[in-house]
Amino acid sequence: MRRYWRAQWLAVVEEVPTSENALRQAAYREANILPPCKLAKGGVKVGARDTAIWLSAIEYARAHPDETVYFVSEDNDFKKASYPSPMREDLDGLEKRFVHLTNLKEVADQFTESTTPRRGSRPSHPAVVRCAQRCRTRVS
Repeated sequence: MRRYWRAQWLAVVEEVPTSENALRQAAYREANILPPCKLAKGGVKVGARDTAIWLSAIEYARAHPDETVYFVSEDNDFKKASYPSPMREDLDGLEKRFVHLTNLKEVADQFTESTTPRRGSRPSHPAVVRCAQRCRTRVS
């Protein structure tokens, strides 16, 4: 069932490419230990990949001013409650349309409507029927 839903979500999620500028900025931030980069055990600087992902989402949001961008990550390096500098500055002007979701439940809650089936009713959508049949098979 997990594969089914993953495929369904991937059909509506857009892959955002990483620009050369984002990669360069990520390397700079890692070298200077600027969030979300950090100093790991043994004095090793880490976080360039996380930063490149973050900056790619920021660039996408700036390039598409009519869209809301949903950034999905449960990585602890992205502090949803209060972003540290320079991440806070990255979001200048984007706060109302840059939404950070931390898990699949938040994604589902954001984009789906919860329903309760009537007792004795059968799902009518073929995908739901297949899903319900698989669930019964696995539980049995």
